[in-house]
Amino acid sequence: MPSPIDVLFDHTEGEDWYWGEAAKKIEETIPHNDPRSFDVITSSLDQLPELMRRHSAWQIATSFEFLFNNVLSSYPFLFADERIAEPYRVRTVRKLFKLFDLFFRNAVTCNDGPVHLQREFVGDPVQGYVNTVCYMFWDNCPLTDLGLPSIRDACRDVMEQCLTIPNHAVIESALHGLGHLAPGDTRAAEIALSYSRRGTGPQELLAYAKAASEGHVQ
Repeated sequence: MPSPIDVLFDHTEGEDWYWGEAAKKIEETIPHNDPRSFDVITSSLDQLPELMRRHSAWQIATSFEFLFNNVLSSYPFLFADERIAEPYRVRTVRKLFKLFDLFFRNAVTCNDGPVHLQREFVGDPVQGYVNTVCYMFWDNCPLTDLGLPSIRDACRDVMEQCLTIPNHAVIESALHGLGHLAPGDTRAAEIALSYSRRGTGPQELLAYAKAASEGHVQ
């Protein structure tokens, strides 16, 4: 019998599985309204190195998008579930740094420019999708909008950490997230502005950081 993590990550490459039987099977195996399902989210982040050995970049990217994009599933709302200890939820948010540092930094294509780095990879829609999941992660993830300061602050801390990862696409993803926070979060604006003033790196990326500090991201 497959484990919950196997059910979550074993999908045919390139298949749009979000709305079909695969998604139903995940819900049956890992009910979105069961606090015990939160352990599967945490374990998935803890087991990233093993998952990367067993699964393709597309399988990992699509499965984590399913877990953290509330358009695709209700799992993100477990982070607001008071039946789960808040410190545990916060620790799991902080583990998202692993997703970017261990996985996306090697999975996304990256060059020296332009802004919205390699969201589309001509001739390879699978790679293009992985790139887009990385870039749009914080845009599609509702954790900063749950009304929980501890969760929001942990997300912002992860974005700030991601600015230290030597991958321009990952950095841009973090700036994108900070840009969405900036209008109501002075600290997020300061982090993005500080990055823009470093003076090193692609000029397009530094300009994007400046725009993010002002909340001008898409």
